Amino acid sequence: MIREIGAELQTALRARGVPFDVVVGPEATRTTTWGRERIVIEYAGQDKFVPVRSQRHNAKHYGNVQFGGKLTIYAKSAKAGAMPWEHRRRAHAVMRQCVVALSDVLYQRKNDVAFTGGELTVPADLVASEVHGGAAYELRFTFEASIPDRDWAGDAADEVNTDDLSFANQTRARHAGTDEGDPYVTSCGE
Repeated sequence: MIREIGAELQTALRARGVPFDVVVGPEATRTTTWGRERIVIEYAGQDKFVPVRSQRHNAKHYGNVQFGGKLTIYAKSAKAGAMPWEHRRRAHAVMRQCVVALSDVLYQRKNDVAFTGGELTVPADLVASEVHGGAAYELRFTFEASIPDRDWAGDAADEVNTDDLSFANQTRARHAGTDEGDPYVTSCGE
């Protein structure tokens, strides 16, 4: 699911004019330079299971799972000799765009989202650098998905077409004072 959400986030950010690429993580190698701006989306674990909030007709739902996710934004000001606060400002600007775009993406997918925290970080391989030529911001979130009762092929239980059913007892009713139109038919009595 993270890969699909990442692709949709990329499209949403491009539509908003954000020039950053979205990469599905974890990345194969550690960050050793501030040279490449990007957003890394990855599964962060610590899933929670919560009950269903409403009834479902078909497929029956057994609950919801809240998946943990993380976006890491690697930003670098384009100004020559940029100060650390200029890198941080760019990272925060991208973070705001990500909050809006990710909220829209997950709303369209009908998944709830909650942003659970965020902070500026320094990649482990760059901690020893005297000068930080960029900024990294981690945005943590959860998104919710249902746990439906479906078989391995993804099929739900068979449904019945009520037009093919007949009922032994029927009640025919009309609006008071009218004899016009088709009566309402119910299967609740004689």
